[in-house]
Amino acid sequence: MSYKKVQLALIYFLTALVVTILYSFNPADHSNIYPPSLSRDWGGFYCPGCGILRALHQLLHGNWQAALRLNPLFIICLPYFFYWIIPYFFQYFYGVNLYSIYHKNKQILVTITVCLVYGLLRNIPNPIFSWLVPPS
Repeated sequence: MSYKKVQLALIYFLTALVVTILYSFNPADHSNIYPPSLSRDWGGFYCPGCGILRALHQLLHGNWQAALRLNPLFIICLPYFFYWIIPYFFQYFYGVNLYSIYHKNKQILVTITVCLVYGLLRNIPNPIFSWLVPPS
């Protein structure tokens, strides 16, 4: 068995395991299974990723509105993430070039900037930005 086949099998197995656990155990109710939010626990602020596990749990159960409430940026960017990662996956493991996608430094900088601004806005104690804060 080749090294890439072992890697691919491991990726599929771990993905199935993570999806099964995330589907079966709600992060809001089983905080002992999932890692804690270090930015929330240690710093007292919401990072751009706060609420992603709970949002994914809601998505797996078909609750789009609840997922959007938990982390709107992540849900909005999810299609972009798949569009970005799938070609690399197929090129590496299967040698298939689905489509040519080039990520320029400008795109990466815009993505990082959007995440940082989102992280800052969700920590401003103003009613205008309260919809960015995930419910506890």
